[in-house]
Amino acid sequence: IGNILLGTIGIFIHEANADPITTTWFRCAFGLIGLTIWFAFRHQLKQLSLPSHTMLWVIASGVLMVTGWGMFFAAIDHVSASVATVLFHVQPFWVLVLNIWWLKESIKRQRIISILLAMVGLVLATGIAEQILLSTSSSNFAFSKHYWLSVGACIFGALCMACVTIIAKKLRGIHAGVIAWWQCAIGATVLIMWPFI
Repeated sequence: IGNILLGTIGIFIHEANADPITTTWFRCAFGLIGLTIWFAFRHQLKQLSLPSHTMLWVIASGVLMVTGWGMFFAAIDHVSASVATVLFHVQPFWVLVLNIWWLKESIKRQRIISILLAMVGLVLATGIAEQILLSTSSSNFAFSKHYWLSVGACIFGALCMACVTIIAKKLRGIHAGVIAWWQCAIGATVLIMWPFI
């Protein structure tokens, strides 16, 4: 179900023709509603209260998630969905770097090779390599400033999402659904006025 939601979100973004921040707000609002119903259905609403010492990390996680999705939604206006997807999915590389730098974890070579192979597969599956080869072979090939800004937005958005993953690792005692609920609540609250402006 999660993959179906992620795989079809681009259709709704395209059809809605909404700006990136409005799209991000609706994503957070729908996520908040869905997760609240889920917790209520399972009689687990009490789990949503967090210890005070974790709130700063959870707020940071929510802000980073909103920023990451906002960057992605802004980028797909100027690059193809396949390019944006490939660039946004450099997140595992950022996670590796942050694991080594921030958490001081040692990473096995096999894990690095696996991620490299996955990225190559993603590039081949989306056809991005073919697009670049065809574009560079034409005499009038040039990428606009907006294209490169969008590339940067995707890479920065991937870094934000990698930070969200690292923070989740630091908050191991908290259920992942609770963290997701708070991320959606923060995003929906921070951006609540934007769709009405």
